[in-house]
Amino acid sequence: MVAEGGTPVRIPAPFSARRRLAAMTLIWAAFGVAVGMFLLPPRGLIPLVSGVLAGLIVLSPLGVALGLLGGEVKTSLIGGVAGVLVGGVTALVFATDLPWLACVGLVSGGVGGATCSALLACLGFLVRLGGRLPGRLSNLGLRRRVQGQLPDMSP
Repeated sequence: MVAEGGTPVRIPAPFSARRRLAAMTLIWAAFGVAVGMFLLPPRGLIPLVSGVLAGLIVLSPLGVALGLLGGEVKTSLIGGVAGVLVGGVTALVFATDLPWLACVGLVSGGVGGATCSALLACLGFLVRLGGRLPGRLSNLGLRRRVQGQLPDMSP
């Protein structure tokens, strides 16, 4: 499909959306296993298994939701790893509970990475769309930019 101006518009295939959804569910299930393992103190097999199941129950649906919103696995994984590193360094600097801050960093970094990629995709679409929105929608940001209230950020 080609949009106005001759630029091609990429429409994702349903198979790639299903694959992204499955991959996001799998990576967030792995995040759930990690969170469930590290948040409980080591007291035996039963608390470990219950923690892993709790992490799977809580974080797998979050992965499904992020996959449906258009989050990407790579950015979610990068954000999760960065969050674990930041949480670990923070715990070491302030001498607090390392596993808890690392798990908070994993979840918040993963969510930030997944939503960041979806947000950038939406912003890219809106930038490409430009002033082609009908009626009052096309004038929302353009009037303020014309009056000098917003800086001109056009490429």
